[in-house]
Amino acid sequence: MKNIPQVLDTMVSFEEDHTDPTQTHLVIKREQVIPQWHLDALAEIREAPHDSFGNRMVPVASIPVAIIEKWDREGYPWEDIFRGPNGPQKIIQKLKNDSLDKFLTTRKAI
Repeated sequence: MKNIPQVLDTMVSFEEDHTDPTQTHLVIKREQVIPQWHLDALAEIREAPHDSFGNRMVPVASIPVAIIEKWDREGYPWEDIFRGPNGPQKIIQKLKNDSLDKFLTTRKAI
């Protein structure tokens, strides 16, 4: 496993929406490219034996900024959940409910 952090920036662009012939709307488009090598690295961490982490904490998930921003727009109180009781369990359940299990980095029950 590599311990080199990689920054996967989100991109913001602006487009004009001309679907209404009487007016033009500005559309803010947000996207984040998640390369296959990143998903492969997460799978490698997820499948690693937990004793290979030694005394270090076992990571639970690696959630892209685009997902956090999407949850924020949906009204999902991720700040409260990260800080609140049972936060990791709620985050794991949200990832599973949204079919985003590939961002989990452990198979352990939390």
